[in-house]
Amino acid sequence: MHSSTCLASGEDVDVAARDLAVRFAEASRTVARAQAAQARVLADAADLGMRRVAELVSVSSREAELPVRALAAELGVAANMSDRTVQRRMNDAATLAEAFPSTFDAWDAGRVSAGHVAVIMEHGLPLADAEARSEFEAAALARAEGTTPGRLG
Repeated sequence: MHSSTCLASGEDVDVAARDLAVRFAEASRTVARAQAAQARVLADAADLGMRRVAELVSVSSREAELPVRALAAELGVAANMSDRTVQRRMNDAATLAEAFPSTFDAWDAGRVSAGHVAVIMEHGLPLADAEARSEFEAAALARAEGTTPGRLG
């Protein structure tokens, strides 16, 4: 009788562990989707900043920075972040949107994490040819959805 009680306890633990794993996976997907949503806003801000730069009549290098820096400062205040951090993240998000659109979509869907995105960008950005980069992205995404960022790298 004692062994069946232990077996039942072991089964309960396994059920509890599986439940926790399912809940953790869903929470991780929710975090990924939220981070991607934040990055989409930053990519939109970068785009708006570049459009405002293009509208400037006389563009000295110093003046050209102002629209983007002003947006970064505004977003930084809203999120309690430094404008430099926001500006760097705006640039990263714009690069992701431009060079790795499928990766951005997978992140939006919660299929990959910020860590996967960073690895894909790190290894894919050196590929200057857009077609080669697209092929790399497809292969990397296929692997990313089933492994850790460390193993993906």
